[in-house]
Amino acid sequence: GTLTNVTGLPPVRRDVGLNTSQAPALAVFAQSALISKGWIDPSTPETNQIFQAMIESVISGKNEPANAVYEARQELDELLK
Repeated sequence: GTLTNVTGLPPVRRDVGLNTSQAPALAVFAQSALISKGWIDPSTPETNQIFQAMIESVISGKNEPANAVYEARQELDELLK
C-alpha cells in the first residue's frame, strides 16, 4: 500500500499481502510482524484511557499526532514504573 511505500515498513495487519521479493530488508520486517504477539499492558483500563485520550486529542485538533504520541508515551512510561 501507499503507507508502506512512504515509510518502508510492512502493514500492521496480518491479512494484508506484501510482495517483498525486491526488498530483502522489508521481508525481515514483514516476517517479524507476522510473529509479533503484543506488548506488556500494565493496566488495561488505564492504557485504554491513554490511547483514547491520544486519539481524541488529535481528532479534536488539540494536539498534532506527534505530540499526542509523545504525551501518551510519557503516560505509558509512568505506568510501567
